[in-house]
Amino acid sequence: MGKWMKNSSKRLLAISVLLMLVSMVMAGTLQSDFGKVTVKKIKVETDAGLTMGGLLYVPDSATEENPAPAAVVVHGWWKTKESQSSTAMELARRGIVALAIDMYGHGDSSNVKFNFVDSYNGLELLAGLPYVDADRLGITGHSMGGKCCTAVTEWADQGGSVDVAAMVIAGTDPTYQDKDGAWINAYGNRDVCMIAARYDDFEYHGSTIHGPWYNAPRDYASTDRAKSFVNFGEDPANIQDEVQVGKVYEKEIDGRIAKRLLYTPTQIHSWFVLSPVSTGMTVSFLQDSLGAPNPLGASNQLGFIKELFTAVGLVGMFMFMVSLVYVLVETPAFACLKASKKVEPLPAPKGKGLAWFWGAILVTAIVSYATLFPIATWINTAPPDPLLPIIQAKSLGIWGVISGAVSLLIMFLNYRFYGKNNGIDLRERGIILPKGTFAKTVLLGIIAPLAAYGFVFLADYFFTTDFRFWTFAARAFESDKAIYSLVSLPLFLMYYIPNSLATNCFRYNRIGGKEWINTLIVSVGNALGCIGLLAVQYMTFVATGYSRWHDNGSVKSAIGWSYAVVAILIIAPIVARKIYKKTNNPYLAGIINGIIVAIISCTSTSTILYTVGTSYIPH
Repeated sequence: MGKWMKNSSKRLLAISVLLMLVSMVMAGTLQSDFGKVTVKKIKVETDAGLTMGGLLYVPDSATEENPAPAAVVVHGWWKTKESQSSTAMELARRGIVALAIDMYGHGDSSNVKFNFVDSYNGLELLAGLPYVDADRLGITGHSMGGKCCTAVTEWADQGGSVDVAAMVIAGTDPTYQDKDGAWINAYGNRDVCMIAARYDDFEYHGSTIHGPWYNAPRDYASTDRAKSFVNFGEDPANIQDEVQVGKVYEKEIDGRIAKRLLYTPTQIHSWFVLSPVSTGMTVSFLQDSLGAPNPLGASNQLGFIKELFTAVGLVGMFMFMVSLVYVLVETPAFACLKASKKVEPLPAPKGKGLAWFWGAILVTAIVSYATLFPIATWINTAPPDPLLPIIQAKSLGIWGVISGAVSLLIMFLNYRFYGKNNGIDLRERGIILPKGTFAKTVLLGIIAPLAAYGFVFLADYFFTTDFRFWTFAARAFESDKAIYSLVSLPLFLMYYIPNSLATNCFRYNRIGGKEWINTLIVSVGNALGCIGLLAVQYMTFVATGYSRWHDNGSVKSAIGWSYAVVAILIIAPIVARKIYKKTNNPYLAGIINGIIVAIISCTSTSTILYTVGTSYIPH
């Protein structure tokens, strides 16, 4: 053992495994509140004839003798149940049974688009549990999940078998008016809290079927909509007082004191799912309205800490892929892939070489900037594709193909007009592989990412958790997602193989005098187009009060993906560089990056094969 650990590659491999084990153990421990909450994965067939996946959080205090209040927790579009783990686990820590569902068309639920009935089916499931008090049900949802809150009240009012006593609507407008435009109290005597972020780049700019309302989200509290909401549907023309953010408004309706509450935290739309501020607002309102058996202060939270540990798992997963390659190329089976001599960077570029270096980074960034949103709009508005019904993966894949093609063209021109006579030898740089290494390259390229992802399944099986931070998630998945990952893989390979070639064969040089400076430039440059899109979006938001692309649903969706894409585009060249230095093989790293990104892109978002009719009414 001592001799084994003296090998730096094996030591790095052991450290990566340790990081992943620490991640899953600590995340699972925190999620269960140190054993006080049982977390179960469920998958049920609902009355709609569809399957629904979920995570059920059951506190030990919930028993048949002492049934507990319960709440459904609903994620937003493009997300899965795991993204709402902070809210669900904090509710459970307070003694409230929580069910985080996969909306239909997401995660482990049926791959169809339905009319928000999934959330009502979740309530029906909770109401039937022997340790749940069916008279104290709640619901909270973010973004599209917030619309589910309104939908369940409509179904309940139409005679549904279950109803909610309290709800938290976040990141989306509630209902203010009826079909004729009259101001109404759509939520009756239920307790309702709304969380409208001051920099919500998706919602609260305002728009309805009765004509547009325009306002900066940071000014939402001063709008007629906000006035009507906190005053139980009263016509804002009759309201003189300004809305007091954070004040609980009360009114007796049908013999019950109903509550309305508005919060306007300073954050963006997507941050809600992880924000300790908005999580505290959500769980505090529900614990007060539903009567939590174990009330805790808003700041008493473990969710964000748990997310930090799942992020450790992400780090360990990428380290594992690199270190596994290091170890395996030292074995007889893959020894042919080890570099025969130390891989050296190219000389620091000068003159035309400097122009080629910076020009290539700038041109690829411009192409990325200019093409992502048009592609996302095209794919998002196209009919469902049964071959690859995952809009996010298809958009990112096609975007990658275009960027990869541009990179190949630039590399060809670089070699033809500059590199051929300035130190770039195709065999020496690994562009032409040694004979007999292609099959081993492909095999190791498959082994490394799949072995790393195996730890995600271990985390899911033993601890009901995964590896993630915010929107960047590696989660366990079912067989259909494996098929779609395989279908999308050629698209991602057509980006990540050229990306590895560019990173290592043309841009690996001594610029700045330090290798890490070159790696930093190449990595950040790789994500520069996407960073530019986010910069324009939020700089415009801060300057004007309106996000740059707030009126285009497809673009807003792509913005929601972009945070994770930036991280992936920065990480990919680092992984590629580390593997290239050991193997002098740019294709190996390209295959590894392509596979892992294809899997991540196809498993943490929506999968919509077709749309189910909306005639189904819950009962």
